[in-house]
Amino acid sequence: MYNELNFDAKNYLLKELNNIFYKKYGDKKLLKRCYKELNLLYENNVLFIIKYLYKFKKEKKDVSYYFNGMINNLFVLYVLGLNKVDPIKYNLSYELYFDETLDVCLNNYNTSDFIEYLTKNNNGFHIVKGKTNNKLNEDNNYLLIPYGYEDKKMLFNLNEESIMETKEDYHKYSFTYLTIKISNKYFLDGYDKLDLINCINTPNEKEISDTIKPKSLEDYIKVKSIAHSLRCWKNNQDILFTKNKLNIDTLITSRDDIYDYLIKHNIDKDLAIDIIKFICRHNDINSYIWKEYLKIMEDNNCEEIFIKIITNIMSIHGRGQAISECLFVLDKDNYIEI
Repeated sequence: MYNELNFDAKNYLLKELNNIFYKKYGDKKLLKRCYKELNLLYENNVLFIIKYLYKFKKEKKDVSYYFNGMINNLFVLYVLGLNKVDPIKYNLSYELYFDETLDVCLNNYNTSDFIEYLTKNNNGFHIVKGKTNNKLNEDNNYLLIPYGYEDKKMLFNLNEESIMETKEDYHKYSFTYLTIKISNKYFLDGYDKLDLINCINTPNEKEISDTIKPKSLEDYIKVKSIAHSLRCWKNNQDILFTKNKLNIDTLITSRDDIYDYLIKHNIDKDLAIDIIKFICRHNDINSYIWKEYLKIMEDNNCEEIFIKIITNIMSIHGRGQAISECLFVLDKDNYIEI
């Protein structure tokens, strides 16, 4: 149902990409990567939103974006000036992008500014604010419903912002319609000097930081990455670290670390991604599928300590988001001037 929207976006962004790319880069391999990434966004039904983010930035030149999730691994967003994270510099693999929704924050502008722009300038879909029946903070989720595909059983009302809103929990419809999350993110104020230590701001991050004692940007990225994940540090690598069986360089902190390790051990890229998806989706480690994965890893000489670590992990995030968080705190001016 989003095919026409994404097809138009693909044609538009291909032209913009080609115009920009040859002014900045000359590497045809990088351009080929950008084409593949555009296809990934197209297949995930979110390319037309990227087009609107791009056009909004062209109109409001001082807006910048902060992306949550594996979408930070996409070089095409960096080339288009939408993202601060350079995936080439930080060795981020685009193959790891398999996010199910688009989660983006606006800097310097309110969420309502972009929603208003989207409402005025789109001619292909309804923007429906996602009401939820639980207490989770999900006020910034929106359903994008192409014209002609409205579910007659879905009940709407106009909220105080004059935006269509679901009267019932939007999760009921998120499997049918594209859901995006648009939030605001604010730069740190009141600091004479922006420092990496300011990115350590949760009890879990502080505990990990106190243990591994980060010094460089790469170290802080590891802290942020591992802190976001479930059973990646606590009752897993924390024990191995304190026993000196791991150090800050050998920690598994992100999906990218797992992917890089598996590829170096001659495991097929698609299979490596399947293993990571299995871990991220809390699948049963006692299942026959995981036993098959274990055998493949053992046959490819993956170390016992690596297998033990990833078996204990219940979910793990990408390195790209942690990089974005660190850069956001570290360099306010550069984050805006992409």
